[in-house]
Amino acid sequence: YNRRSISSLASIHLCPTVNGEDNLLREGISKDVYVVGNSVLDNLTNIKITKNNKIIVTLHRREKHHEIENWLRSVENLAILYPQYDFILPAHPNPNVQKFLNVLKQVTVCDPLDHTSFINELANCHAVITDSGGIQEEAAFLGKPCVVCRDFTERSEGLGTHALLCKSYTELEKIFIKTLNLEPNKVDCPYGDGKTGKKVTDLLTKHFSLKRK
Repeated sequence: YNRRSISSLASIHLCPTVNGEDNLLREGISKDVYVVGNSVLDNLTNIKITKNNKIIVTLHRREKHHEIENWLRSVENLAILYPQYDFILPAHPNPNVQKFLNVLKQVTVCDPLDHTSFINELANCHAVITDSGGIQEEAAFLGKPCVVCRDFTERSEGLGTHALLCKSYTELEKIFIKTLNLEPNKVDCPYGDGKTGKKVTDLLTKHFSLKRK
């Protein structure tokens, strides 16, 4: 509602993705609509990207707390079945997550990471297993295949090329193997190219210059 009400009043529309642009077009808004990407990715343009054997895992969304133990056990099972990978889980401080971390024996559990440290881990890992929204975008930009452990993701643009949806912990192994076959580094990131700030600045400069004339 907030987005649609603002869009009805705005004179210029800066969309993060093509899907956002399509939404506006369906609502009858077609003037001064631009796809600029998500500015959060601008911070990743100078990150050095390599590939090691680490699988970065984050699982903590509230809607999964009722079955978080099962999800963690499924990740532990992956670590047992695929010892060639080093599964790393920065532990979320929520007590609903913390109380089940003892099921992880083969998975390396570490303290929560600051943003810079986490991005460096992400840039160097082999793949990602997460229920986070933002990490889906960052993983796509860094060319890392991603398992999305959710029933639904609002970041659907990358599904099939950069990520696969895993709705149940019982499907995690199957989806994990399929995800490893993705090659997101060979496909443009659908969430932006790291130049959003410049695009926005240029568009606003042009827009308001024309208005003054």
